[in-house]
This record gives sequence, structure tokens and C-alpha cells, in this order.
Amino acid sequence: MFVLVLSLAACSSGGKESSDKKDDNKTSSSSKEKVLDYYMDLVSKISDKNADFSAYTQAQTADPKPSEQELSELAKKASVSAQNVSDMLKKRKKFLI
Repeated sequence: MFVLVLSLAACSSGGKESSDKKDDNKTSSSSKEKVLDYYMDLVSKISDKNADFSAYTQAQTADPKPSEQELSELAKKASVSAQNVSDMLKKRKKFLI
């Protein structure tokens, strides 16, 4: 009888630990989702602001290659685009610190 009581006590305390672990996993999953959402949002915003830079890099390797004048115009837009991304990241960095 005494062994039965000890066995039941051990099983019941094991259930508490597993529910605590489930709560920890929920918290961990929630935190992971928040971090993943943050980075996915960040990548999306970078992509939106970086479109002109991407167009310029693609134009440099295009066949046939655009004229020097077209590349120069694209380079100016790409520079502005890169600066916008840099400014946005600086603002985000200040927010995180």
C-alpha cells in the first residue's frame, strides 16, 4: 500500500513538471514567432525601399547591357534607395537599443 502511494505521488508530480514544460514551450514559441515576425517585416521593408538598387544591380548584368546614360540614372536612384534603407535601419537600431 505504501509503495502504491509513493508511485501515485511520483506520477502526479511528474504531471506538474510536464505542464510547466508545456507552458515554457508556449512562451518560447510565442517569443520565436515574435522574433520571426519582426525579421520578416524588416526584410519586407528593406525589399520595398531597395527596389531601385536591385534594378541597378540587375541592369549591370543584363544582356544586352543598358546604355551608360541609363545606367547612370539607375545608379543615382540606387544610391538614394540604399541611403533610404540605411536610414531606416539606423532608426530601427535606435529603437532596439
